[in-house]
Amino acid sequence: MASTFDVITISYTDLRSACKDENSDASYKLDSLIEASFGSLPTSLGIIAVTDVPALTELRLKLLPLARKLANLPQDELDEITDANAREIFQIWLDS
Repeated sequence: MASTFDVITISYTDLRSACKDENSDASYKLDSLIEASFGSLPTSLGIIAVTDVPALTELRLKLLPLARKLANLPQDELDEITDANAREIFQIWLDS
């Protein structure tokens, strides 16, 4: 029997609220959603969908062409805009 899992979702408004005040209820909710999505449980899919993003179509049309530019950056330029420690920081957060 195949199992089904739910993709974790958060509204754009709640995400913005959580980012503005890390002591808010929205921030606590975001922490819980991240844990549910990226945690070590078998039901953790590693995906969070953001809903109700204003002007999503226009933003997507602007963003998608940049993916190719990013993928083709020379390594030295890519190193300037990435954080090699980000994965480790995220893992520490998950383990806490």
